Amino acid sequence: MRKFLLITLTLITFTANAKVRTVTNLTQLIDSLVVSQFNDSVFIPANVSINCTNNVITIPNGVTLYSTRTKYDIGRGGLIYSNSKTPYPGGSPMIQTGGEDVTISSLRLRGATGEITDFDY
Repeated sequence: MRKFLLITLTLITFTANAKVRTVTNLTQLIDSLVVSQFNDSVFIPANVSINCTNNVITIPNGVTLYSTRTKYDIGRGGLIYSNSKTPYPGGSPMIQTGGEDVTISSLRLRGATGEITDFDY
């Protein structure tokens, strides 16, 4: 009987001028994303939950939004959530991209229904 070990790696490339900002609440998250530039990263620690109800998070061009999580860390990883069953006024989603080359990695996302749904819900 053969046994296999599966290792999952998340590679995030940082450049010399890139900044990594650590955030623990909604205000810090929005402020960090506003000033982030191409190749910058915004990190949400694994034990942090951010309530995004009635807000829109826009991730700029070339920015990475991430946390730490593996397939063995069930229930861990930073959480961004909303308690609203209706979309933000104007039909905007909870998270949107502000350009190309956006990366979202190892985060948990939760809507009001506990499901990932189209924002036309």
